[in-house]
Amino acid sequence: MSVVPRNIALLVLLVLCSLPIFCNFRIYAAGSTTLRVTNPLTGNQYFNFTNLNKNINDTFTVNVTIENVANLHTYVTAVTWNTSVLEYAGGTIWLFNEGIRPPEDFAYPYYDQSTATLYLHNGRPDSNFTGSTVLAQFTLRILAVGESNITFKNPLVDTILLDTNSSDIPFSAFNGFFGYKINLSADVNHDGIVDMKDIMILVQAFNSHSGSPNWNTTYDLNQDGRINMRDIMIAILALEKALDNRLIENSDFTSLNQSEYIADLDHHHAIS
Repeated sequence: MSVVPRNIALLVLLVLCSLPIFCNFRIYAAGSTTLRVTNPLTGNQYFNFTNLNKNINDTFTVNVTIENVANLHTYVTAVTWNTSVLEYAGGTIWLFNEGIRPPEDFAYPYYDQSTATLYLHNGRPDSNFTGSTVLAQFTLRILAVGESNITFKNPLVDTILLDTNSSDIPFSAFNGFFGYKINLSADVNHDGIVDMKDIMILVQAFNSHSGSPNWNTTYDLNQDGRINMRDIMIAILALEKALDNRLIENSDFTSLNQSEYIADLDHHHAIS
């Protein structure tokens, strides 16, 4: 059996790389340049919140970062998410922010509501960038409890990086992840214990509802949109049940360690 000459093997490889299926691989192939959705507070791709640190309609910031790029001349990043839980609230271009203007019918950053896609674009004819930096920053508003990927749309099609020769810069894209959950803890003042202070906070917030000046979703233990006797009873039953199951060596019944209660997770207003 004859050995295939090296030049023929290279030719075959070049032909294969010209096929669409191999070109698509280049989008996600490991390379030196990476494009990331990044949490500016943690430096990773996760945006995990609960009602203890964020409320519905609160916002958070998302960075689009690039690492290890050479001779970046212009960029377009298209980012999308689950619009049932997140809403676009604003954006800012950082790199090349004094750059050339996009088409006159809209300006970047531009949010296309019809496709739920945020386009971030910029570039300058007379400059380039080498290194790692934040390309852009935008803000999302929390609409509901749930999860969503924060995703680069169609790398090398809608999301592109171009060098000074207007050639594609291959890159690896890393998406972000958002999650918002409700913590049903009866420790509404977050001091690590359940006691009468928590009950009194609920009493003072009695009859408040979403939109009230004193509304706090943390106090709405059954998440029905209103602070009422059901929430107070959930806190009382949580404390009572835990006390019943705990061997107390002294007469101090006023507090309970947070790890020793669960507040009506199935919303049946009783703890089993």
